[in-house]
Amino acid sequence: MSWKNVLRLYGVYRKSYRLIGKGAFRRYREQRWITYAIYALLLLSGAVIGGLIALGIGALWSVSDPAAQGSVRDAGAAVFVALPVFAMLYSLYFTQMRQVQRLGAKASLQPIYWFPLTWEEHTLASLLYSMAVPLSLALLLSPIVLIPSYVLGILPLGLLAIAAVFASMAMASATSEVLKSVMVRLVEAASRRAGRATVWLRFLATLAFFTVVYMSYFALNSSNAMAVVQSLAGGITMGWFIPYLWPGIALYEVYRGAWPAAAALAAASAVFIYALYRVAVSANARSALRETAAIRISHGSYAPKRGLLERLGISAATSAIMRKDLRAYTRRQELMYVFIMPIVFLVSTLMPLLGIGGSSGAGPGMGRWTFFYMALQPALILVVFLATSVVGAEGAQRWFLFMSPLPPRGFVRAKYLFCTLVCTAVALAAIAVAALLYAPSMYALATVVAEALLLVFSIGMAALAFGIAGADFREAPRRR
Repeated sequence: MSWKNVLRLYGVYRKSYRLIGKGAFRRYREQRWITYAIYALLLLSGAVIGGLIALGIGALWSVSDPAAQGSVRDAGAAVFVALPVFAMLYSLYFTQMRQVQRLGAKASLQPIYWFPLTWEEHTLASLLYSMAVPLSLALLLSPIVLIPSYVLGILPLGLLAIAAVFASMAMASATSEVLKSVMVRLVEAASRRAGRATVWLRFLATLAFFTVVYMSYFALNSSNAMAVVQSLAGGITMGWFIPYLWPGIALYEVYRGAWPAAAALAAASAVFIYALYRVAVSANARSALRETAAIRISHGSYAPKRGLLERLGISAATSAIMRKDLRAYTRRQELMYVFIMPIVFLVSTLMPLLGIGGSSGAGPGMGRWTFFYMALQPALILVVFLATSVVGAEGAQRWFLFMSPLPPRGFVRAKYLFCTLVCTAVALAAIAVAALLYAPSMYALATVVAEALLLVFSIGMAALAFGIAGADFREAPRRR
C-alpha cells in the first residue's frame, strides 16, 4: 500500500465534496494557509477553554480539603473515561450525515477502475475523508483535556484519553464504511425481490434513519451531561464484551492502576480496528463501486390505464406533472430534505417538552397543546418547504415544460394539487398518531382536522406564490 496514493485520493475526495449538488464548476485549487489557520484557531480556542476550566479547578482546589480534591479528581477521571464513547457516537453521526449527503451527488465511479489503486488504498482514503470533521473536533478537544488533566495531576490519563478518542473515531469511521457497503447490498437484494416497491422502501428507510439519528442526537444533547458521564464511568465495565467500549474501559483500568488489563484492552482495541478495516476493504471490493438499479424494469407491451387522479377529474397533463413531482421527491436524494425538515423541527421541539433526555418535561396542562402541535406541525412545515421548492424541481430538463401543451394555469394547478394532496396525507397520518398517543375528545379531534385542512390549503397557496417568484431551475434548487 502506497501512502502517497492514499493522501492523493484523500485530497480528491476532500476537494470534490465542494462540487456536490452544484451545477457549475467552482475553484478547485485551495489555499493551504487557510486550512492551517483553521487548525490553529481550533487549537487556540481549545487552549482558551481548557485554560478557563483549569482556572476554575485551581480556584476550587485552593479552598478544598483533600477529600473534596479527591472527588474533583474522580469527576475529571470520569469525564475522561466517558470521552471515547461520546467521540464514537458523534463521529458515527457526522460520518453517516456526510455519506447521506453524498448520495444525491452526480458521481462518475468507473474511472476509479482505471487508476493504479488497491482496495486497501481506496478504503483508507475513504476512512480518512470520513474522519475529517471528527478529527477537527479532536483538535479542539485536545487542549481542553490536557490542560485540566495537568492541573488535576492526571496528565498521563489525559494523554491516553486523547489516544482513546482517536481510536473511537477510527472505529466509527470504519463501521460507517462497512454500513455503506451493506446498504448497497440490501438495496440490490430488495430490488430483486420488491421491484418498483424498492423506491418506497428506500424512501421510508431514509426517513426512519433520520428520525432515529435526530432523536438520539437531541436526546444526547438535552441530557444532563454530568449524569450521563457518571453513569458511563460507573457502568462501562459491564459492557466489557462490546469492542466499541474497550478504549473507555482501558482508561478506567489505567485510573485504577491495573496497567496489565489496560494494556490488554488497548491491544485488543487496535486488533479490532484493524479487523474493521479489513472487513471494510472486503466489503468495498464487493460492492463499493457497483452501480445498481433502484427498480426492476418490467417487460411487455405498454398499456396505459386511467389512474386515481384521472378518476377524480384531474386532466391527464396535470396528473402527469403531479406524478413526475412525486417520483422526483421520493427518488432524488437531494430533494428529500423537504421531508426531513419536519422531522427535525418535531423532534427538537417535542423531546424537551416530553421530558426526554433529562429535561423537566411538560406540565399537566400541556397535553392538549402537545397534541395540537404534534398533529399540525409536520404538515405545515412540509407544505412550506415543498411548495417553495416544487417549481424548479425539473432542473435542467425544464424544456420539457416549454414543449408540453400544458397552459400556465394548468401548471400552477398541478403544483398546488401535488403539494396540498401530499401534505393532507401527512396531516391525516400525524393526526392519527397524535390521537393514539393522547386520546383527545371528539371536539378536539374535529377541530384539529378542520384546522389542518384550512392551514395546508392556505399556507400552500402563499408558499407556492413565493416559490414561483423565486423559482430556481438549477440541479440543486436553492431558495432566493
